[in-house]
Amino acid sequence: MTVTLSTGRTVKLHWVHSSHNNVTREGAGAQRQMLDDLARTRGRRLSMCEVSQVDEGEYATLGQGIAMTHPNDTFRKDLGRKHSLGKALVAASLTRAERDDVWAAFKAQFGIVSDNV
Repeated sequence: MTVTLSTGRTVKLHWVHSSHNNVTREGAGAQRQMLDDLARTRGRRLSMCEVSQVDEGEYATLGQGIAMTHPNDTFRKDLGRKHSLGKALVAASLTRAERDDVWAAFKAQFGIVSDNV
């Protein structure tokens, strides 16, 4: 997902979710395999969001965030996206206005994600 911010910067949001089994691991990218390994060691499902700045087709990582489910909870990609994005935005050190732009684009793309089932 690519977002053009009110400041003129363009950022790309990219999510990776850990697998619930090893069947889908074959052929997965390095980020996904790393996330699967981390998920297995923790006994949890994980979602990772990476915020990158786009500049003339080049990507520079600004921040990453990882969200973990509780072992007793059901994994939900929508919640993983929301919580990992929040952590990635903090790590990216974006201004308040830039974070608001990202959240507005997120809500337009995915709708409002409720923590309640």
